[in-house]
Amino acid sequence: MKLRVWEAVTFGLTGTNAQTVDPRSDVYSLGATLYYLLTGRTPYEGSPPVVMAMHLQAPLPNPQEADPALDYDICDLVQRMMAKDPADRYQTMEEVEK
Repeated sequence: MKLRVWEAVTFGLTGTNAQTVDPRSDVYSLGATLYYLLTGRTPYEGSPPVVMAMHLQAPLPNPQEADPALDYDICDLVQRMMAKDPADRYQTMEEVEK
């Protein structure tokens, strides 16, 4: 069952299927980790199916809503890393670094 859940998440995050996971999936994952590190909470809450659906479809809450003191640029970085459409994300980790 875990494989099927991962395939569903991967489909949404890459826009295709589990066989086409690419570096943009890692960019998304790091963005989600940074979101948590900056705000102290995950971007979405609920049961696993609800959270999965939100990762696939719901707008990303602005990290500044959780912590208004966060710098605009770091929030913009996280939001771009977690863009729903992989084409809208940084394409590689090297792009994130710049």
